[in-house]
Amino acid sequence: MNGMTYGPHINDMYGNLNEPRKIGHFVIAIDPARFAGGAMLERTIDDVIADLRAEGEVLFPGEPEYLEQRNRTEHGIPIDSEALADMNAWSAKLGVAALTPKGPA
Repeated sequence: MNGMTYGPHINDMYGNLNEPRKIGHFVIAIDPARFAGGAMLERTIDDVIADLRAEGEVLFPGEPEYLEQRNRTEHGIPIDSEALADMNAWSAKLGVAALTPKGPA
């Protein structure tokens, strides 16, 4: 749409430094409320996710991070024993409460 090259037609980055690469971008933002609406879009996305998950294990962008955040909120942030000892040594020097492990280090 912008007349720039794409994919295999882009010239080599270092082949000829005097030749413009003609790389462009096209960005569009769509407001779902102007079409079927946010609720319809959310239902459609939920349906697509359900269909894909029926085919096997699928994680979507941001989902691994969400799952890890949920796990760490529930079980704490893992800290190896050396790091914990170092932090607690600094806590003692600074006169602040030491960290206490919630589970195995």
